[in-house]
Amino acid sequence: GVGLGIDLTDRDAQNILKKKGHPWEFAKGFIGSSVITDMYTVDDWQALLEAPFTLRLNGHTVQSGQAKDMIFEMPTLVDYIGRHFGLAAGDLIYTGTPAGVGPIRPGDYAELEMAGEVWGRFEVVQSQL
Repeated sequence: GVGLGIDLTDRDAQNILKKKGHPWEFAKGFIGSSVITDMYTVDDWQALLEAPFTLRLNGHTVQSGQAKDMIFEMPTLVDYIGRHFGLAAGDLIYTGTPAGVGPIRPGDYAELEMAGEVWGRFEVVQSQL
């Protein structure tokens, strides 16, 4: 299946950890750091490659792309990840980020859209850490 998702990065934590020469997985793996829509079955992979996907933040488009613009095709990614890391039912593969990475703040409202249809909505809340 295919869904749309966002994996967030705590840039402040990332910068501190990088300056110390530490791994920065804590900047990527905090509670609430990932959002994903429902998963959908793909009947036409070619149509999926052509379909635009968009992230809107507070009503403004901040990211937009198409799967056909990825450096590696999806079967190549799945084969490589499965061979080197293993894949099981329920595993997720985040494939990349189109241009437009930027800050989000508590109270921001986001929509994930595929081919003009909203697949998911969420509001950014303050972390409880």
